Amino acid sequence: MLADNIACNPRNPYPTSVFNDADQQTNLYDDIVEVDYRGYEVYITGHGGDGFMKFQDKEEVTSDEIGAAFALMHKEAKYHEMLFISDTCQAASLYGSIQAPHILSMASSKIGEDSLSHHVDYDVGVSIIDRFTYYLLEFLQEVGPGSKATMQDLITHIRPTPLHSTFNYKATLPRRPLTKTLVLDFFGAQKRVASRRHQTPPKPQCPKRQRTSNLKFGNVAVESSS
Repeated sequence: MLADNIACNPRNPYPTSVFNDADQQTNLYDDIVEVDYRGYEVYITGHGGDGFMKFQDKEEVTSDEIGAAFALMHKEAKYHEMLFISDTCQAASLYGSIQAPHILSMASSKIGEDSLSHHVDYDVGVSIIDRFTYYLLEFLQEVGPGSKATMQDLITHIRPTPLHSTFNYKATLPRRPLTKTLVLDFFGAQKRVASRRHQTPPKPQCPKRQRTSNLKFGNVAVESSS
């Protein structure tokens, strides 16, 4: 689920590309990315606070709403096990109301703490990734098909890293210990498959932008587009 407001943002000097590091070695929006749904409303961004997370700086979702949604999902048997990750300021507050069973929640910061960015890409002009997400991705990039890495291994990898915040996690009535829970139960491994029958899928494209110009003749303004 993507909003495409990063890969196709006019401020992005590398259209159709999203990098997790300033060295630009890994394009997270490459030609094999699978997008099931894209739209403005699917992207969550903004600031987290004690018990809430903003949607596009306009609306909020609260920890009580998250807890209630997961409880309903459990009642309707819509999941077997679930991994819930929050990477925002005061992230641990978002799983405070989760009581539904078989959910592992991970948070980049505890209540009262900020969750900080990792580094700036000066070509783009902004911080491009948060510290927690950076080290999470660092671990996942080493997980291949058939990996026996467990969620406990993932937690052990993240804990010593310089997050400048306190990593937290919570397991509600897990079906099995974290030492027996495989990372691949929640994340897909890196694997490229080449098919001889089908052509390589086209590289993701950004919608064409209209160029507008404004001309003013005396008191008359004229706008044109191309």
